[in-house]
Amino acid sequence: MKKIFLILLGFIFYSQNAFNQEDNTTLIEEWIENIAEDSEEDIDFTSLLEQFTFYAENPFNINEVDYKQLEELYFLNDVEIQNIIAYIKRNGALTSIYELQLIENLRPETIEMLSTFAIAQPKSQAIDFELDKAFKYGQHLLFLRTEFYTPKSVGYQDIDSLELAENPNARYLGNRLKYYSKYKFHYKDKIHWGLTAEKDAGEEFFNGSQKQGFDFYSAHLQINKIGRLQTLVVGDYQLKFGQGLVLWSGMATKKSAYVLNTRRRENFAQKYGSVDENLFMRGIATTFNFGSFDATTFFSYKNIDANTVSSDSIDDEIYEISSIQNTGLHRTPSELEDRKAVSEKIFGANLTYRALLYKIGLTFLHYEFGAELVKEIKPYNIYEFSGNQNSNIGLNYQFQQKKMSFFGETAISSNGGMATTNGLLYNLAPQVSFSALYRYFQPDYQAYYSNAFGETGKTYNENGLYLGTEIHPYKGFKISAYFDSYSFMWLRSSVFAPSHGNEYFVQLDYITNRKLSMYVKFKFEEKQENFSSEIDKVRQVVALERWQIRYHLVFSPEKQISFKTRFEISAYSKAFEENKHGFLLYQDVNYAFINFPLKLNFRYAIFNTTDFDDRIYAYENDILYGFSIPAYYSKGSRFYVNFKYSFSEKIDFWFKYAQTFYNNVESMGSGKDEIFSDTKSQLKFQLRIKF
Repeated sequence: MKKIFLILLGFIFYSQNAFNQEDNTTLIEEWIENIAEDSEEDIDFTSLLEQFTFYAENPFNINEVDYKQLEELYFLNDVEIQNIIAYIKRNGALTSIYELQLIENLRPETIEMLSTFAIAQPKSQAIDFELDKAFKYGQHLLFLRTEFYTPKSVGYQDIDSLELAENPNARYLGNRLKYYSKYKFHYKDKIHWGLTAEKDAGEEFFNGSQKQGFDFYSAHLQINKIGRLQTLVVGDYQLKFGQGLVLWSGMATKKSAYVLNTRRRENFAQKYGSVDENLFMRGIATTFNFGSFDATTFFSYKNIDANTVSSDSIDDEIYEISSIQNTGLHRTPSELEDRKAVSEKIFGANLTYRALLYKIGLTFLHYEFGAELVKEIKPYNIYEFSGNQNSNIGLNYQFQQKKMSFFGETAISSNGGMATTNGLLYNLAPQVSFSALYRYFQPDYQAYYSNAFGETGKTYNENGLYLGTEIHPYKGFKISAYFDSYSFMWLRSSVFAPSHGNEYFVQLDYITNRKLSMYVKFKFEEKQENFSSEIDKVRQVVALERWQIRYHLVFSPEKQISFKTRFEISAYSKAFEENKHGFLLYQDVNYAFINFPLKLNFRYAIFNTTDFDDRIYAYENDILYGFSIPAYYSKGSRFYVNFKYSFSEKIDFWFKYAQTFYNNVESMGSGKDEIFSDTKSQLKFQLRIKF
């Protein structure tokens, strides 16, 4: 026992060196939480977190960056970026990152965030890329992850062979474990390559339909800034151009507490290494720089999931599909029938001209499917895309005028449908900033790969005006507010008439010092939805209202410990229905041991809502590159513990255990996902190895 104790003690002292280094991940996750906490969509933040983590571990020299690179830091607005570049150009290289305090409109909290990702050093001489140095000094990362829920749902239970023969989709083919594996390599920001593999819960693994192992594989190679070549990506990648009217794959900013962040930050072609099995391209993309011009070309070809309608009985060639599937799940025979059922070919180009105070870009996109997309005709979808090919072309712009920044994009699809979005950011004074954005998407605008700023995320059938402001009235105080008024000119799947809505948001932040901060948030939304009477079966459009009030407190008495307390109430009302309301209360404790390489996150939450209509979302700490934004509804409690242990500078281990308990419930879920229990638990394990 004495020998074992001495070995463990030595192991602890050996491993604490890695942990004592500043953990930048916490700051990054807090920023992402502010974006994600109000989201009701399943958004993949992996690429954004990877990008921020890379800059945190490999800070760039702020004296050498350009406008485009600063745009990748989403917390900087256009005026702040322009002021940083103008200051360096006027006064020469910064001697310290904190010299940024001399720049107008740059607030202390922004400088603190910027200091996480940037350093100030004299400009270095350009060094030619050498492949042998890349192999010698590059960094390798390996991630291994597994997770599962307990108890087992109906889809994983044993079933009578006769019943299974009659209904082969009655259970999942694979086990309940989700597997994830990822390998990454990078040398500075010159070269990146990687391989990602994933098996979802219920999918087969090295047997049956998945004899190749994982259900999904993704690989990429990216090379940056070699001569005129700005970016070359081979394999899987994402594309983001203009304001998203023509092409925007991957995460896109929505309405959030960052009320000034309405302009999309295009980054052309970037490697893709996440596990969303749909929102990426597979092929090749290049960006070349010719002085003030950036020219990007791309080609993509892959097979995608789709519901088939008709096919050739001899060679199984598919002629028609009814819809494109985006779940990425292949757990049953019926889901496997849709897997990679039809081909997808995409190609296009973008030409952007950049000057000091303005830029203008032209984007062309063409895509083809290997079969005709033929939807069931209904009144609300008569303007939606059908056929097997479409093209889009869009013109985007941005220019700076003193304290004002203007931006926008206008696009057209093959059928003549049009869409436009235009906005501005205005720094009225160092303490007051204002943003505005107007969008108009015609009902017949068809752009399958678009994702512009709006109410629904679908770039058609919407007309709206967004106004936002950020005010710093006194030291330590910040007021953020926005108003968004929108209308839908044609029917929608949930509204069988033209409709409209309004959304109001106000948040007051108070930061006394690094130890104490808090905010109060109010959000109200009114819109219209269908209501179907059980008596006369007549559908009519009625008013629906939701509002939320939140109080959030963060207290950090010491550097290694912090407490987060939140109380939130929500209400839901719809004409001819009973009003609904609920609340959520949780307490977080985050602790990092000083002389031990262990970091802990703990939460206990209680909630009580009428049902799913007045649900409340809350962001959770998770393993690295894992995200949880569960919906709290019904009545019950939830707790989780999440910890990270650093075995050494090169090996880190994460574990998360979460459990939700519902009062007066004997089962939860439905169909194959039904669980006959009042408690549901989740376990996650992840190992990261650097070499």
